[in-house]
Amino acid sequence: MKYLTLIMMAMLFISCGKDTALWPKQEVTIQKIAPAVEEEYSYELRGNSCTTGVHSSESFFKICDRLLDHGENNDCAEEKRKELFEASKCAGEFI
Repeated sequence: MKYLTLIMMAMLFISCGKDTALWPKQEVTIQKIAPAVEEEYSYELRGNSCTTGVHSSESFFKICDRLLDHGENNDCAEEKRKELFEASKCAGEFI
């Protein structure tokens, strides 16, 4: 019984890589993917009597950093900037 099991295991390993009923060959297809297109991110938010001014960046991470910068945003629309920061799923916490 041991020998029969050993022979079957050997046959299984020997047949690896060949097109068999156990492991038929699979066709591999190569997908063509278009290169990523740059995006321009921008925002301008208004408070009661102020505006953040227009801020733009080609990087999502940079625009998230700009939302955090109180001085660059004229200390304006903090609650709206926080909402945009969280809705955009920017990394980190709005401080």
